[in-house]
Amino acid sequence: MFRSTGQTLLDCMGFVRNEPSSHSLPDTTLDPSDPLVSSLRTSETLPMIQSALDATQAKPPRFALVLVGDYIAVYGMRKLTTAAQRIIPETRAFYVSTGGRLHSIKNILFSKKNQKSHLCDADLPEVAAGLKDVELIGFSSMTIDSDWTKKLIAEVRKVNPNATIIWGGMHSIVRPEDAIEHADIVCTGEGDLALDELLTKMEAGEDYTDVENFWFRKADGEIVRNGHRALMKPEEMELRPHPAYADESETIFERGKGFVPISLGTYLDFNGLSYHTLWTQGCPYRCTYCGNTAFLAIDKKYASIRQPSIDYIIDEVKQAVAKHPHINTVVFDDDCMAALPLPILKEVGIPFFVAGIIPSYVKREKLEILLDAGMNRLRMGIQSGSNRMLKFFKRPNKPGLLLNAASVIGDYRKYMIPPAYDMIVDIPVEEQEDLQQTLQLIYDMPRPFTLNVFSLRNIPGTVLEDQLQKLKDENHPGVDDIDMNYHTISPTMANVCLFLIATIRPPKRVFKWMLANAHPSHEKPKLYPFLLWAARMMFFTKRGLNDLRFMDFSVLPGKFGYFMWKIGFIRFWQKHFCRHFHLGDDNIIAEKEEMNLPVPHTYSSLADAGSAKGS
Repeated sequence: MFRSTGQTLLDCMGFVRNEPSSHSLPDTTLDPSDPLVSSLRTSETLPMIQSALDATQAKPPRFALVLVGDYIAVYGMRKLTTAAQRIIPETRAFYVSTGGRLHSIKNILFSKKNQKSHLCDADLPEVAAGLKDVELIGFSSMTIDSDWTKKLIAEVRKVNPNATIIWGGMHSIVRPEDAIEHADIVCTGEGDLALDELLTKMEAGEDYTDVENFWFRKADGEIVRNGHRALMKPEEMELRPHPAYADESETIFERGKGFVPISLGTYLDFNGLSYHTLWTQGCPYRCTYCGNTAFLAIDKKYASIRQPSIDYIIDEVKQAVAKHPHINTVVFDDDCMAALPLPILKEVGIPFFVAGIIPSYVKREKLEILLDAGMNRLRMGIQSGSNRMLKFFKRPNKPGLLLNAASVIGDYRKYMIPPAYDMIVDIPVEEQEDLQQTLQLIYDMPRPFTLNVFSLRNIPGTVLEDQLQKLKDENHPGVDDIDMNYHTISPTMANVCLFLIATIRPPKRVFKWMLANAHPSHEKPKLYPFLLWAARMMFFTKRGLNDLRFMDFSVLPGKFGYFMWKIGFIRFWQKHFCRHFHLGDDNIIAEKEEMNLPVPHTYSSLADAGSAKGS
């Protein structure tokens, strides 16, 4: 179904090309020294074959993976690209940025609540034009970008009506009934092995409508809803190719230019000097607002944490650094990596950022091992200082846990960039007492630290969606859907105080005034947009200065960090002015009894995974 003309021509004439590696496209240049090639005596034959091969190389891809969203550090999309290239070498990755660097400080400060995207409707024909000759197109998107995906699919069908459209990503998993109205095939679970099977059957010309983890819409409108396959095991994860990175098969849409190759400048604009990856999959918790609850509804084994070997992730990082030597920080975007036997990345020699720390796993021993291995930053979910709100979100907690975890982390503050704590605001069931407890927690936590503040948004397919529907039925105020900008928070005095307290601890008299004037957003209190803007400006200025103090550009994007790396200043600064933790020399003896909660089931090795197969 998807064999190229050039390959068919070679097969008919008895030529066999070497199979491409998992990380490169096949070489289609004929070597005149090859005995098979030299056997072609006529001067006309060789140019004819080479012309056919050149035409194949110049043809558009047969399989396009299109990411609709604001990131290029999308691990799943990148892994699918290299895996698909094993089956269909003419696979290319297309990135359509919708949010104009959604997480940039500029957008956080100046974005509006209804500002969903910097992509506009006038761009869609130009985007579709870049896909007009592709036979198979796979879209991937989150729910926040699902409307753009629908518009883009409709535009592609105008110029490429014969294309087969696949829709994958988080939205198709939580809302398959919505996605199948627009696509021909919808991925409803883990896509790795499922996509391999789908593409293999397509290539062989076999019936593929029985592939699990997919729904299919037939020509007569019938929907084939297949079930779900088992989750990947660690030994299967070990065999997956590393994600595409700085690869010639990657392109990104630019207004007025169409799809252009992703350049070094693009990586710097999106990622700064960082490399984003995932080592683990799975999360033991069932936080109501999180999309992971959709995976848990599919398979309860998603609560077990799965991962390939440490050698696998080290090799991946080494390959990325070989392409981009400026990479200064590895960012692990895992949900719960700290629950695992700990990663040691000293062999790579690059600092790393652990973005998935859960309060119940904050132990001195683990922190010290991570710091000794090179961790220079961590991110932990707090969400609220109110036990009532944490119960609403089904977050694991017991009295004193959050402050205890923050205190343990605070003991190591001289060895790392101030930790980042996630907070959720604008909660419709929040009362003044809940707000006061949250502000009190932030006031009491050891400094320095920073916050990632998010306005609560409704993600389809989550438990939170059901909770909010019940509130709506009771005429209780709801929240906006996830397609609204979740960095845009309500300018209440409570939110102003949150940023001010995180920036500088006020005198107790001032703090008491803040507590008395903190009211929930659903009570429609007086709004202070300018005060909120000013508080956030001071907050982010301090945050940026802390990053510069460590010469870290994993959060600060752009080319300035690259320039500092190029002249050797970053290496010099970090070597001489940043303190490094060393096990045995800097150990901090626990002075307080640390809290213990049950740990999730994990596969500590591939052998463990094999023994657990039957359990």
